[in-house]
Amino acid sequence: MVSTVRFDFDKEAGSEDHPHSHLTFNSTACRIPCAAPLRIGHFVEFVFRNFYPEAWQAHEYLRDLPRAHWSGTTVTDEQAKVLHINWRAPFAAGTS
Repeated sequence: MVSTVRFDFDKEAGSEDHPHSHLTFNSTACRIPCAAPLRIGHFVEFVFRNFYPEAWQAHEYLRDLPRAHWSGTTVTDEQAKVLHINWRAPFAAGTS
């Protein structure tokens, strides 16, 4: 199955059924809550590492794009109880 994948963020339109930051695929009704907006550096890294690894290694400017994390989360307590995407560690480094 081939499907469009889209990351969306709308600070003003968030609700339990329409997360502020979400991944949409296959249908506009399929919105998977995401920890935070996806920064351009994270998106470029994912695409190039997985689909164009030679270009990723060859072009330092791709690796230098900003990848600072959004402070906090856009996932509500209720959304955190169901499938959601969190690419950040839930605990501080060095702890378990």
